[in-house]
Amino acid sequence: MVKIGIVGKPNVGKSTFFEAATLKPVKKSPIPFTTIEPNVGIGYIRKKSVCTEFNVKCNPVDGSYCNGRFRYIPIQIIDVAGLVEGAHLGRGLGNQFLDSLREADGLILVIDVSGYTGKDGELLSEPTYDPAEDVRFVLDEIDYWIFNILKRNFEKIVKKVKYAKEDLLECLYSTLCGLSIKKEHIKNVLLELNLLHIDIESWTDEDLFNIAKKTREISKPVVISANKVDIGESEENIKKLRKMYPNIPIIPTSAEAELILNKLSRSGKIEYYPGDNDFKIKSKLSEKEEKVLNFIKDNILDKYNSTGVQLAIDTLVKDILGYICFFPVANDKLEDKRGNVLPNVFLVKRGTKIIEAAEIVHSDFAKGFIRAVSMRDRKIFGKNDLVRDRDVIKFIVRS
Repeated sequence: MVKIGIVGKPNVGKSTFFEAATLKPVKKSPIPFTTIEPNVGIGYIRKKSVCTEFNVKCNPVDGSYCNGRFRYIPIQIIDVAGLVEGAHLGRGLGNQFLDSLREADGLILVIDVSGYTGKDGELLSEPTYDPAEDVRFVLDEIDYWIFNILKRNFEKIVKKVKYAKEDLLECLYSTLCGLSIKKEHIKNVLLELNLLHIDIESWTDEDLFNIAKKTREISKPVVISANKVDIGESEENIKKLRKMYPNIPIIPTSAEAELILNKLSRSGKIEYYPGDNDFKIKSKLSEKEEKVLNFIKDNILDKYNSTGVQLAIDTLVKDILGYICFFPVANDKLEDKRGNVLPNVFLVKRGTKIIEAAEIVHSDFAKGFIRAVSMRDRKIFGKNDLVRDRDVIKFIVRS
C-alpha cells in the first residue's frame, strides 16, 4: 500500500488534515506537541471511475469505493509528532517524529499559511510569522536526519569499501534502505554530485549532507499544504512561497473546512465527496451549520475550487510519485468469479510491466501468463508491455 507522511511544526493543522483525510478521530489541542505517537489511518486518492464508460455499476470489495464519478483508492496516511527547528540537536521531541516516516513514499508538509502560528507553534495575535520559514526548517531537519544516519555509519562504510572491497552502492543502500530509499536513488544522487568514482575517504561532511539532501528530494518528495487559507495573510504568503519554491507543488488548503464537510456528509445533512468543489443540502440545517457552510462555499470552494485536502493527496501520489491504477476482471462483463463488477483496483508506478501487474493481482497469474486483454479497446498485452492508467484488464492464464 502507498504510504504518505504528514509533517510540519506543532499547531498548524496537521492532525486536522489527517482527520479530514481519514475520518479517524485524533487528539487535537492548541498546545504544542499534542500529537506524540504517530496517528495512522486510511485515506484515499481519487481517480475518475471507469464504470460510466462501460455503463455498469461498481461493486468494490477491496476497501475502495465509487460514487459513480470517482473511484476512491485506499492509501496509508501517517500523522507524526510536530517538529521544531533544531530537532536534530534534540529540541522539542528531537528526531522521534522522523522515525515514523521511514516507510513513507512521500510527504505532505502542512504549514499555517495565514501567519498566525509562531516559530515553535505558539498562537500569535497578529499574522506576523513568515510561513516560508517552516518550509525551510522542516526540509532542513529531514535532511539532517538522513545526514546523521550517514555520518554515524560513515567510518564503517569506508572500511567495507576500502578494505573489504565491498560495493559502494551496496554499502550505502544497506545503511539507508530502512528509510525506503532505493539503490537507484543513491546511484542517481552520486552521479549528480560527481561522487560515484571519487575515493570515498576524500568525502567531506558537506558531501554527506549533499547526498542526504538530494536523496531526500528523490526518495521523499514533498507537496506543501498551505493550510488555514481563509484567514490572515494567506494570499500574499502563497504568492511568495510559489516564487521561493517553484519546484514544489503548493496547494491552498482548509483542513478544517474539509473535516466539517465530511462530518456533515456522514451525518446525511449534505452530499459531499472529497475533492468536490460544491455540496448539496439534503436535510434541514441549524442556523450555525448554514452559516458555516455559506462561509466555506464563498471563501474556500468558490475561490480555490476545493478545500485542498484531496488535491494535496492526489498531487503527491499521482503527479509526483507517479502512481496509476488498473482494474483486473475475469470476464467481458467486468466481473470477478463471484460476479462482483469491477471489484478491485490496484495502484502501480507508471512504467509497470503487465507481467508485474499480473504478479500483484495473483502469483498464479504471473506463473501461467499467456496474454492480457484491455476491455476498453481490446488491445492485446504481452508480458513486457506497460500498464496504462485506468485500464480494465483481463488476464489470460494457463489453468
